[in-house]
Amino acid sequence: MRNPILYLFLLFSISLYSQTSTLEIKVTNIKELKGNIHIGLYKDPDHFPKVNKEYKKYVLKVTDKEITKLIKIPDGKYAISVYHDKNSDNICNQNKLQIPLEAFGFSNNVVPFFAVPTFGQCSFKSENGKKLSIRLIQPIVSE
Repeated sequence: MRNPILYLFLLFSISLYSQTSTLEIKVTNIKELKGNIHIGLYKDPDHFPKVNKEYKKYVLKVTDKEITKLIKIPDGKYAISVYHDKNSDNICNQNKLQIPLEAFGFSNNVVPFFAVPTFGQCSFKSENGKKLSIRLIQPIVSE
C-alpha cells in the first residue's frame, strides 16, 4: 500500500531544491526614447548569445533613459545580452562586418574586444534580490 504522507514529504523536499530568485535587471545609457529593449537571458553556454536560443526573452518598450525589469528565475548560472531595437524590426542591426549598428550590452558590463564575449565572461549566479545594471554600448560605426 502506498503512503500518501511519504509522497507529500517527497514533493515538499523536491520543491526546496528548486528555489527561485528575484532578479532586477536595469538597462542604462538609453540615448533615444524610441523602439524596444530586448533582453536575452541565457542558461546554456553553447547558446550564448545566439538569437532565438535564449532561456527567456523579454521585450520592453523604451519609455525612459533607464528601464528596469524584475524577473523570477530558478537558482543557477546565467548570462544576459541586451540590445536597443530602435527601429522595432526585432533584430540587432549590423553592418557588413557584423558590427552592431544599434546599442547593445552584456551582463557584467563586458565590453567586446574584436569578438563576442563568452558565457563565462558574462555569467553570474542568481540569488534572491540580485540587482544587475547593464550599460548599453553605443555603436561607433554606421552603415
